[in-house]
Amino acid sequence: MYTNTERMGVASLGFLFLVLAQPPADCSKGVELYSQKRPRESLLALGNCKATVETLFYMGLDYRSLENHPEARKYLLTAFQSGYDNPLLLYSLIEEENALGEKAAGLDHFQLMLSRYPDSVWTHVLLGNAYFSTERDREAQSEYAQALARDSKVPNVNFRLGYLAYRAAQYESAAEYFRHELDLDPAHAAANLFYGQTLKALGRNADAIGYLRKAIALDRQSPLTYRTLVGALLAENRSEEAIAILLQAEKLFPADPTFPASLSHLYFGLHREGEARRAAERARVLTAIKRQKGQ
Repeated sequence: MYTNTERMGVASLGFLFLVLAQPPADCSKGVELYSQKRPRESLLALGNCKATVETLFYMGLDYRSLENHPEARKYLLTAFQSGYDNPLLLYSLIEEENALGEKAAGLDHFQLMLSRYPDSVWTHVLLGNAYFSTERDREAQSEYAQALARDSKVPNVNFRLGYLAYRAAQYESAAEYFRHELDLDPAHAAANLFYGQTLKALGRNADAIGYLRKAIALDRQSPLTYRTLVGALLAENRSEEAIAILLQAEKLFPADPTFPASLSHLYFGLHREGEARRAAERARVLTAIKRQKGQ
């Protein structure tokens, strides 16, 4: 089931950990920090307390939150092979193995998940994710709905259902799902973005603006969020605010010609010809560079 490399890696970690049945009290702070979505602080706290299979599990979840897939898999696999076995661990381990391209190990654990926990909420989420990734929307919706029926607070499932509804142009339904996700996790950057996009699609631009601004505050590396916010601001005749957002985006994404191009168009509409020409020139230069690079 596991490669020799995996067995050696797990064995090499063995001397580091004393596996106990229950976590010591001084590790509870790390678990609490994880639940508060503070993975870096959680890792520090867990790393300074006596290691158990449960602390290994939570360290794996912390690394998963930080998208450090190799470390996440290492800790989750160690916890699993040390006897800590629950549906969330198996689900998380499979997702990390998928992210790392560990297909054989992922398939082994996937089959184990189906046989050991056929009715778990996490099994339905796992199946929903598999269908979602292959655009089998109807099957994904069915699995996600079954997950929510078992646990209405399972994270990210409302977001996925909202995304599927949005993709099908079912905007009222999408808005409801995104709203539910934000009720569970107000700091969900993608949910703020797509809720804002959905409200914009419904013509509720004034309502969308706040969520789009929050999405930018949570994740400044999404060009789509800036474009969507600019569109909502312009729909509300808030041109100066739109200009400010475009200028921010141009600094953050200096190789993207769409932002100075949008600025140029907006400046011309406001009869600010000098600024419009300078922005148009910046867009022209960046477009030429992209063409030279074959992008």
